[in-house]
Amino acid sequence: MPLNINQQKWDPFVIQRLNTVIRESASEASVSKQDTAYAVFDFDNTTIMHDIEDHLMMYMIDHLAYKMTPDEFYDVLTTGPMNFNQPIFPNSQNMATYTDLADDIIAQYQVLYTDYIALDESERLPLEQIKELTQFTEFAAKLRLFYQLAGSEFQRTPGKNSPIYWFKGYTVEEFKALSVAVFQDALAKPIALRRLFSSPHIKSKVGKVEASFEQGIRIPDEIIHLWQVLKDNNITIYVITASPIDLVRSVVTEAPFNLDKSQVFGQCYDVDENDIMDSRLEEGTFITKGLGKVEVIKNFMVAEHGKQPALVFGDSMGDYPMMTQLPFVKLAVLFNRYSGDQTQQLIVKGINIYRQDKARLVIQGRDENKGTLRPSMATIPLGHLEPVLQAGELYL
Repeated sequence: MPLNINQQKWDPFVIQRLNTVIRESASEASVSKQDTAYAVFDFDNTTIMHDIEDHLMMYMIDHLAYKMTPDEFYDVLTTGPMNFNQPIFPNSQNMATYTDLADDIIAQYQVLYTDYIALDESERLPLEQIKELTQFTEFAAKLRLFYQLAGSEFQRTPGKNSPIYWFKGYTVEEFKALSVAVFQDALAKPIALRRLFSSPHIKSKVGKVEASFEQGIRIPDEIIHLWQVLKDNNITIYVITASPIDLVRSVVTEAPFNLDKSQVFGQCYDVDENDIMDSRLEEGTFITKGLGKVEVIKNFMVAEHGKQPALVFGDSMGDYPMMTQLPFVKLAVLFNRYSGDQTQQLIVKGINIYRQDKARLVIQGRDENKGTLRPSMATIPLGHLEPVLQAGELYL
């Protein structure tokens, strides 16, 4: 069942190489899973458009869906493998630190906790009324900023706290239900760049800030069709995500993806004997990002199948190692996010080997405004009209 180029928005060369590798890797349905070829997909901005963990954190902000006391929340925000006393804006005159930012966040969370979160539902004011408060505006903008900055600054370490895991206190089943609600909400939301501004009327340590969020998740039809083609050709599909494992498993094990949970690998966290989740990363597990994805492939997929993947799909530096350090991968597909990092090396290489019959790397463009692929290597960024092929071509 080859991909139909006339009905797809893939770049034509991507279609050509996918069809070739799928034909080379296909096997009969009677062949055992251990003997099948397999494909490895990243999830955020690869299998889907935009980021499910981003949406989880924003959904929790918008619904004040926390189960932590102010002291517990502050402990999560200020514990982990990073220097919380470093400036959050190192190249500016504002020398506020991550600890200062956490202080500002919890000052407003204390109000929201007392006046809403800790109350019985029958005693609460309507959420929309709470969200009109300056305390909520301040809390939302600064917590989102904390997520953006700390998420890129701290190095995840098994056994250590993650300062961006705010679902502490949920049971696993509650978190799974939350994950489904987050995903359905994100699918229904319009694609937009949402901007959050802190309140100028609240005295704080950090001062006025703003944060942003790429809102709205989409599942490209081409991805679902590709997955069906892979399944029809008896090629096993795996997902390795840097997002929390149950967040992605809750989505990918349901329609339209329909993978078994054993085929989904993600970031693990501590769960106690009462099934209650913590913000600590589980000791002895892999960090499912960067080199950790290569380790997952070697320790699980290669151990299961006896070979490296036929295909890998990714979009960022979190996927760069699995695209460059697995020499027997037949084809790596990079979704073009025009990032000014080492993925640009892959973009340049993809341009140089475009149309070569045995190219092991291809670049796929997207339209971020529509949430779709497009038949080109270049991507149309969110909020822009013109396509961008390489970093440096985007003019704000």
